[in-house]
Amino acid sequence: TTTSQEKEGFKVLEKELKINSDKIYSHNFKTSYNAYPGGAAKVSALMIFLGLFFIFTNFPIVCVIISIFALILGVSEIMFLKSPLDIFYKKGISKNVFGKISPTNKAKKYIIIAGHMDSAYEIPSSKKGIKLLKRIIYDVLIVGFSINLWALTKVGILGMQINVPFSVGLWGFFNVNLIDILLAIIFLPILIFFYIPSVLNFFGNKIVPGANDNLSGVAISLAAAKHLYKNKPKNVEVWCYYF
Repeated sequence: TTTSQEKEGFKVLEKELKINSDKIYSHNFKTSYNAYPGGAAKVSALMIFLGLFFIFTNFPIVCVIISIFALILGVSEIMFLKSPLDIFYKKGISKNVFGKISPTNKAKKYIIIAGHMDSAYEIPSSKKGIKLLKRIIYDVLIVGFSINLWALTKVGILGMQINVPFSVGLWGFFNVNLIDILLAIIFLPILIFFYIPSVLNFFGNKIVPGANDNLSGVAISLAAAKHLYKNKPKNVEVWCYYF
């Protein structure tokens, strides 16, 4: 999140590594700290809702396009940590810090001991356990794919000019039939009572405390650096990495 506390943490690490490694390296980089995870969830949810509107028109293919794009954005950002949305968010400066511990003889093997220093904004639903969080993510994806299936069905009906009971058109733009009504009865309660609360649970305003977001990994890595610098391996080069 590029906070002042994070920057102070890196200063402490650099100071420790200067004492407990043969050489240190640091690298500053820009990061869009608001994009993950709340930013991705917000954009994807809004796009799916926008796409849902087009199901009740003569242009349900627009829903298919928007929903697929929204699912790709959300999945790539939240589950695979890709960053297609980063360009739309404010950027801050974060840092990578490396400490190199050379062996007493020629290096034949290399070990990297790493811990991440940065903390993201919290995901409120994660407080109830990772299993529940994963289930919510998968359930939200199922809802998104189901809406796509609904839209594709509507595309087929309009494309093949199938006569569906209770078909009503308005202004040459809106188009509602019996299938839309039945599916709306099923989906609207799911969207209102499950989808919206699930998405809102991705919008945390608090930064995850460092002690809860891999400070333990950083401490172990630094402790290893202190021990290995005093007790250097014979043929193993060690890199302690903080990011």
